[in-house]
Amino acid sequence: MQYIRNYSAKIGSSKRSLFLLFFIILSSLTIVIPLLPYNVGNYLLDLSFGFNREDVANAFNNLGERGKELHLYVSLLLDTVFPIIYISFHLGIYHYSNYKNNFIYSVPLLTGAFDLMENIQCAMIMSIPSIESVSDQQIVLASGTNQVKWLLVFTMITIAIFPILKKGYRKLRKSFLRRYLFYTKKEKFVFRLNDILLNLDIRDSIDREIYFTNRYEEEQIKLLLDNIKKYKISRFVDVGANIGIYALTIAKNFPNIKIDAFEPHKGAFERMEANIHQNGFSQIIQTHNLALSNENKEGYLLAGTRFGTYQSGGASVSSEGEMKISQVRGDDLIKYTDDIIAIKIDVEGFELSVLQGIENLIKNNKVFLQIEIFDEELIETSKFLEAYNFKLIEKGTFTHQDTVKDYFYINF
Repeated sequence: MQYIRNYSAKIGSSKRSLFLLFFIILSSLTIVIPLLPYNVGNYLLDLSFGFNREDVANAFNNLGERGKELHLYVSLLLDTVFPIIYISFHLGIYHYSNYKNNFIYSVPLLTGAFDLMENIQCAMIMSIPSIESVSDQQIVLASGTNQVKWLLVFTMITIAIFPILKKGYRKLRKSFLRRYLFYTKKEKFVFRLNDILLNLDIRDSIDREIYFTNRYEEEQIKLLLDNIKKYKISRFVDVGANIGIYALTIAKNFPNIKIDAFEPHKGAFERMEANIHQNGFSQIIQTHNLALSNENKEGYLLAGTRFGTYQSGGASVSSEGEMKISQVRGDDLIKYTDDIIAIKIDVEGFELSVLQGIENLIKNNKVFLQIEIFDEELIETSKFLEAYNFKLIEKGTFTHQDTVKDYFYINF
């Protein structure tokens, strides 16, 4: 099965390969088969859901000897290649849809096996000179194999389109509920996520996603929690804290830790402060309505607007924008030395400036670092981290953006 999973990954990792296979399948069904000589396309036995002696006799009479001969070759040659193509396509789609269950990957293989068995039986029937010489047993067996194949085809296609249907349902549900909440003026409310109370404003994209999916960066947070426990980390610096989910989760799991949370977006910062107070972590988490940078100056936050509010998701530090903010060097605020600390940086492409502003913090402490890096910033950011003896221990694409990845480093 590992070989099949590897093959699926090879196909599914390329949208071009998937498109090419889909084009071949569509062309075969709509162009190649209908244009087969001797009207063979209309009398291919395996295109129907089951067949009886009357259907076989009808095919014999309408195809004639030349048509039957072509039907035989189509069954053994063309219709042997076709299953390989649609099996490959569906295996690739399953990988693309991130299916984990091995049984799901066996469905296309089983479908192809029954298709090939049916093709052999149809070819054997077409090789018989007259309908009178075809036994009832041959027809029943071939028809039964055909019906099983089509049931598996239906199952295979359903598995392939299920993620699309699921996504469409979620999108429709989210749209309807969002409009209802907007209409009833219930955009702001308290929501419980993993036993943490959150003040959400569903006009904001991140808050809305939390509300509708009931999750937020679970894989990254678990990895961070595991390493805080492993290295007995006593301080956490959250740069780009948004509404404080990382800081709140860590405070809940490690009540003796000290946390500094930085968030320049005014709306997200206000919700974070309300969340910290509501969960009783004011003594653990210190908040800063600032953007960390490599210099102290005034700046702007470039944030999109939707539903009458500045969005926190994707908001980035800029020389121009709608929201005026203060930028500060982290080393001017954070003075930890000879400690084991964790730092999380999620600043939408501004990560190198943040790192340059906390050089002393990095040099004077053992650091576990979680940092989101855009692909175009990776080379320069990696050079900086390597200069301070950081070693990469984990990386992954945890969001829908292929060009944005989370990297995990330590410098000890």
